[in-house]
Amino acid sequence: MSPRWAPYEYYFVEDEDIFHRTQKSDVWAFGMTVLELLTGNPPYAYIIADHRVSTEIKMGRLPRKPDINDSDPHTELKHFMWSICLKCWRLKPEERPSMREILEEMLDYPLKDIHSVTVDARRQGISQRN
Repeated sequence: MSPRWAPYEYYFVEDEDIFHRTQKSDVWAFGMTVLELLTGNPPYAYIIADHRVSTEIKMGRLPRKPDINDSDPHTELKHFMWSICLKCWRLKPEERPSMREILEEMLDYPLKDIHSVTVDARRQGISQRN
């Protein structure tokens, strides 16, 4: 498992070779993937050595917030996605949202003039599957 996407709890099992992934560890990794989408870089890109990334995570240090330019037309969306990341990276797995909760929050985000018809159609499709 790459340390850049490994969840906090991964570092506290007796044998890392037998770490059992859970939905909550997947949520952590999803947050790292969102960060990569926001920045275009892997998590902790400012740290070159993977073993130092592991140390950061063990100490409970989360990735740095990316610079978000206030003149960017997508500033609000980027701040929203950063807030999703922070929820995904709660150190206690039981405090992390489920992927369903994340999806619902993302679908409820008020997109301004960006694919709102598509989002509404997807939301309708999800509610029909429930």
